[in-house]
Amino acid sequence: MPASDGDAFVHTLLLVTDKNSADSIVDEIRRVATERLPSLEGFQNLAILCSEDARVVVLSAWKSRDNWARAEWDQFVQQSVARVVSAAATMDSQTYRRVFFYEPATSRSLR
Repeated sequence: MPASDGDAFVHTLLLVTDKNSADSIVDEIRRVATERLPSLEGFQNLAILCSEDARVVVLSAWKSRDNWARAEWDQFVQQSVARVVSAAATMDSQTYRRVFFYEPATSRSLR
């Protein structure tokens, strides 16, 4: 297994939905990402990916697993996750430790 990139931690959420629900799911995720996540300790960034068949993938990066775990207990986050999961037909959640991240704009590896 590759060495870890510090304590960097990534959570993925895969939501399978219909095309009518995908927009509202994305709107809800965007809302919690902009209104609440920046105030939580250790939050780094979030990306939302959508496929043409209405699969939504959410990637959130955190400084550590502990930061992510504390965010999961935040009431605002919990309520938002409940709304998103109830709107999806199925969901899958996975966690990963980041082993490498490269951002060409800065021409350096980020931790």
